[in-house]
Amino acid sequence: MALDIDPAGIHNLINNNFSIARMQFYGFALTQCLHIHPEQSVAFFAFSLEDLRSHNVCTDDLEGLVNYTLMMRDIETGALVRQVMPEDNLPDGGVKVSLRTKGDKPMHLIARQHGGGGHQKAAGFTLHCPFDEAVEIVKQELGIRNEES
Repeated sequence: MALDIDPAGIHNLINNNFSIARMQFYGFALTQCLHIHPEQSVAFFAFSLEDLRSHNVCTDDLEGLVNYTLMMRDIETGALVRQVMPEDNLPDGGVKVSLRTKGDKPMHLIARQHGGGGHQKAAGFTLHCPFDEAVEIVKQELGIRNEES
């Protein structure tokens, strides 16, 4: 305070800075693209390139969204699966996967099996296969055995 900074202004710049498109996309994500599997204590988002383009979002708009999967009391493990966007600069395309856990499941070991990395609670990797196949691989890795959502 002695430096005459504006804490409320800084907070607003950092935390209250979502675009309208991003906020509308979060609504879509939570209502249409969140798959919840309470029997396995798992939830994940899955976004096709069309989902992302139709909501006019960029990769920055996805930052932190995977963590919403862990906000549910009965969910220990979460993921975000999305097709690569042009701004990702991955010439071979593919599907990016972000993994999170608030439990003991070793996310980094799953990621390493697919050429990625990270640490026990947060890791990621890119799959080079069709989107639907990537979603099935992630479901298998997370132990999802049924189709409720």
